[in-house]
Amino acid sequence: MAIDRQKKVPVSVDLDLQNLILSDPQVGELLGCLDDAHLRIALLHHPPFTPWFTDFDVIMQTVELPSFDFILRGHDHWEQFIQLDPHLPGNNKQVFHVASGALYTHKTYPNNFNAVQIDLDAGKGRNYWWRYDSLYRTWVKHTSRASNGYITFALPGDMRRRVK
Repeated sequence: MAIDRQKKVPVSVDLDLQNLILSDPQVGELLGCLDDAHLRIALLHHPPFTPWFTDFDVIMQTVELPSFDFILRGHDHWEQFIQLDPHLPGNNKQVFHVASGALYTHKTYPNNFNAVQIDLDAGKGRNYWWRYDSLYRTWVKHTSRASNGYITFALPGDMRRRVK
């Protein structure tokens, strides 16, 4: 823990910030093993393409991670479903970025999660948002995200061709 010299009080510093590395050798080796994979899913804790990682690693991520179809991650405690457009360097396909929510009691983070369903025959998927209703002690659709609690998305053509 660092000390604020002006106020002489402890300051919380997260030593992971700008120090994490996925590493080109690690991701490259993994991608080499996935050449014949029909569906490619990466599972990370920290959100990629962010200041949690070293600058050189973020550059590697923009090149290598779009090789995956889905990037599943946690850390922020807010559920998200983001379709990353192919605007990153070296990326010519859609990547789905799915972030989990928080599954524990905390005054800042509501209990929530999302789940993805893929229908390969129809070429579509759905992302469902759920939140915990503490009054009724049950999981309910998170309708503040979408009126029916989910969104439907099209699977990219390259993914559909690979999984057929």
